[in-house]
Amino acid sequence: MRLGEMIHLEWQDVDFERQELRVTPKEDWTPKDRESREIDLHPTLAAHLKAWKTVSAQHKNVVPWDRRTHQFSMMFSAFLRRSGIERGSLHSLRHTFASHLAMADVNLLKIARLMGHSNVQTTQIYAHLQPSSLREAVFRLPAIQPGAAVPLNGAAQA
Repeated sequence: MRLGEMIHLEWQDVDFERQELRVTPKEDWTPKDRESREIDLHPTLAAHLKAWKTVSAQHKNVVPWDRRTHQFSMMFSAFLRRSGIERGSLHSLRHTFASHLAMADVNLLKIARLMGHSNVQTTQIYAHLQPSSLREAVFRLPAIQPGAAVPLNGAAQA
């Protein structure tokens, strides 16, 4: 989710039964891509949100914040520093999310959809790969036996 989407997420946008979040335009806010979308809710996050709802159900918004994104970002960065993480931001979580999906071999089109991107070119900026995942990709190739025919472009060579 984008920061603006998170800050404007209301409890009515959380569907625990279907395990999804709905990003929808509000009276005072419109999503970046101007359209509504659904985001699948990971079971671990669903459990945390259910627990959070018991504490904050009196608030309309999931994140009880006055909707000033810059202040929220500054607070989050300070939290990271206190946690021993010198560099990072809420936005870096989007990069991390996309990268972990890419390293888990999730299709780039699916990652784009989850990120709310209208094209995969934008998603490619986010989906960084770790060198170890590139190495793993190479080692997935089958071993080639000396003297064996290797199919090229789907056609066996004699």
